[in-house]
Amino acid sequence: MKKTYFLTLISLFSFSLFACGGDSNLTYDERFFLVGYGSYVNGLNFEIDSGIELNKLDDREDGAIASYRLVDASFNIGDTFIVTNLDKNIILDSSFIDTSSGSFSTNNAAIYEGENTQVDILKTGKYDIYLNVFKDDVFELRIENGEGTTSNLDVTKPSGDVVINIYANGDQHGVVEETLLDGKLLPSMPTYVSYLKEQMNSSVGEDIIISNGDLWQGTYASNFNYGAMLNEIIEEVGYSSFTLGNHEFDWGEEVLKENKINSAVPYLGANVVVRGSETLQNYVQPFTIVEKSGLKIGIIGTIGRTQLTSITSSQVENVDFLNDGEAVEENADRLRKEFGCDIVIACFHNDTSNLRSVIRNLGNISEVSGKRYVDAVFTAHDHIAARGLNNGIPYLNSGNNNKNLSHIALNYNDGVVATLSYENLITTDLENVKEDEKTREIIDRYCTEEIKEKANTVVATLDETFPDNDEAPKMMAKAVYDYVVSSGEDDIVLSIVNQARADLVKGDITYGQLLDSFPFFNKTLVFNASGMDLISIVSSNYYYSPSTDWEIDGNKTYKIAVCDYLALHQNTQHKYDYFQFSHPINILNTFDKYPCDILNDYLLSFDDVISISDYQTQNYSFLD
Repeated sequence: MKKTYFLTLISLFSFSLFACGGDSNLTYDERFFLVGYGSYVNGLNFEIDSGIELNKLDDREDGAIASYRLVDASFNIGDTFIVTNLDKNIILDSSFIDTSSGSFSTNNAAIYEGENTQVDILKTGKYDIYLNVFKDDVFELRIENGEGTTSNLDVTKPSGDVVINIYANGDQHGVVEETLLDGKLLPSMPTYVSYLKEQMNSSVGEDIIISNGDLWQGTYASNFNYGAMLNEIIEEVGYSSFTLGNHEFDWGEEVLKENKINSAVPYLGANVVVRGSETLQNYVQPFTIVEKSGLKIGIIGTIGRTQLTSITSSQVENVDFLNDGEAVEENADRLRKEFGCDIVIACFHNDTSNLRSVIRNLGNISEVSGKRYVDAVFTAHDHIAARGLNNGIPYLNSGNNNKNLSHIALNYNDGVVATLSYENLITTDLENVKEDEKTREIIDRYCTEEIKEKANTVVATLDETFPDNDEAPKMMAKAVYDYVVSSGEDDIVLSIVNQARADLVKGDITYGQLLDSFPFFNKTLVFNASGMDLISIVSSNYYYSPSTDWEIDGNKTYKIAVCDYLALHQNTQHKYDYFQFSHPINILNTFDKYPCDILNDYLLSFDDVISISDYQTQNYSFLD
């Protein structure tokens, strides 16, 4: 699966980069450092045909006999090369490592035991590669100017018990203020963070915080800044990792890349690859490593393979999700064997029900490491809180919208990891918890009075609660129909939308609540669809037609209005599987107005209370 490139000593005066290996027996000086802690090998996107040669310098560096360098070498995340020096010593000297900058360093290289010195590129960027040859056959390798991560010194293993507390949440969907969900009042993000910190302060041992995806998208407060606010919050709170969920892709890869550039929290996606390859996308890394009390804790993040179909296909044209279970096993072996991790955690942005056999397998002993693959598992995506023990592995799912805080406590003693507890801490009753001031400050900085006024603007009054899987999307279908017809489209026979995310609750409805129900940034497409495609799609979605006096004929075509998520939907092989499954479509018109805004304008046209019975007529169900 993996490919690496080798920097081989040909003579004391010529070094080249080759896609081949050689026999070697590398020894190394004890003064080595691992820079780019949590780096890894992939290398599939290091495209070199004939090799790169290091240029010999006339001026020796620091007393070297000979010095070589390659300046401004462009690397992508996951690129790697191996330095082979045929029984020589290599020193990555501490004088070239910046350990004073906290969580980030400008250096990025790695030196390993074994036959070769292996250099991994953890972040995309331009690097200067230096190789200095000293007396007594000592070599110094230096990598500079790239964007690296925390430098790591050798650690001393603890002699007694160490407790590691892992706190996790997923599917927060942009919720930063108190939210009523399923009749329960869920806490604001400042309250949730304050409760998290209370739990950490009262726990025995060390603490780690992780996010399991679908963090950004879902509310006006988060959507309008494309997740930047939540990014800043989890960084300030001290999250160790952020596993990408499917909704992180809703705004496209460019937004993902921009958010990654502005975040110190590692984005995890061990199976998020460039389409048609095994090359990781350059905004993710497969794992990160955290050091606590002398222990190395590896955290692997993946997304469910089929969730590619839960994203508007145009946003992931160049993306594939590989098998998440296989990705975790492979990277768990690397963490145990190559990086010496004492504890390994797997974060799946995938339904708990899909992972029963996967978790069971992760509790088996690996032939590579001689240990079980992982010690704890967190799941997400399905919004269903879960708790269990499978083949000795504890697993938790926190549900959604700050509903729970997952907590697993592990005990480490002399290489043995034991589960002390695993629980979902319910967060629906935090009346006595004061808000975290720093989190509130971040929210208030983003959510100006203008933003709050927009979110709190009442747009309509409902006589009953419109469920997210019935009258709410049916009303959206009617709004879409009226919008495209008023925009000049004639002869539209049907409008189709998919399910809402949240109910529209009885009483006054605000713009913010509309966006909670319809947070999607979709376009509306008008095209002629085949009857065969319509027959297959209407039964699982929601629609409106001005007439009920017709039936779908598989041999005819119909002019319809559909959100682009449905219209252009593709399967995991990037093949159309809704519309265009039987016949290609010819798009006649595209409307960029977001669904929430279409529904907002539709509701503002009403002077009276809106009755749920108006959306229970045959116009919304005659094709069922």
